[in-house]
Amino acid sequence: MLLWHLLSISFYEIAAEALRCYSCASAEYRMLLDRSSSFGRTVRNPPHFDRFCDSEESIKAIAPMEPCMSTCITVYEPQFFGGLQSVNRPFLFIRGCADRIFESMTIRPREIDFLHQAPICVSLHMSDIYPHVQANEVVKVCSCTDNGCNYRTSAVNTALHTTMHIFILILLFIYLY
Repeated sequence: MLLWHLLSISFYEIAAEALRCYSCASAEYRMLLDRSSSFGRTVRNPPHFDRFCDSEESIKAIAPMEPCMSTCITVYEPQFFGGLQSVNRPFLFIRGCADRIFESMTIRPREIDFLHQAPICVSLHMSDIYPHVQANEVVKVCSCTDNGCNYRTSAVNTALHTTMHIFILILLFIYLY
């Protein structure tokens, strides 16, 4: 009985502590905010649109963090010029909490449920995330579950990091049982 009580107290303490995620967007998304009240809620008020959201070092140094009740999200929108992805600036970014980033979705693809629950990367149409967006560009959306984990500027690094965590957990499980 005492063990159950201690475990339940620990669970409630952990649940009460919200995950903290970076919340910002690349400067180019400011126009999207002007057309969409739901996007404005995603990056909070005042919105944080700046080039600092495009650099891992800048994000860790000056980007604001917010408490989240779900996972942290990074949306990677590829930047193409003349049919080739930009070398200097390959992506624009939206960073924040899954529950806020996906709140304006009218039809939720099944992948969104996975993004709310575990670290994973999926491809979605930008118009699925923000229905008022007319472009049908495909973006990479990655979730993570550690404080401040959505600072990465490469979806490949995020997926590799997640795979390593899962591999380590499996090894621990096998070793302990």
